Amino acid sequence: MVPSSIVLQDMEPRSNENFRQYARRWRDMAAQVQHPLLESEVTPMFVETLTGPFYDHMLNHATKDFVTWS
Repeated sequence: MVPSSIVLQDMEPRSNENFRQYARRWRDMAAQVQHPLLESEVTPMFVETLTGPFYDHMLNHATKDFVTWS
């Protein structure tokens, strides 16, 4: 089943994954969405899924392009 943007919005980090692992899993899922997301949609949608320390980590990397993270 192809994921929708709703699935992306509802994703949360797993208890055993770090920020990089979560970002990679989220980005991989975003690449499979039926109607490809624009870059201007990707980052805000990802940030909305973050909580606590993950959100702080994202703020520390706000100047980097999300697509280039690995």
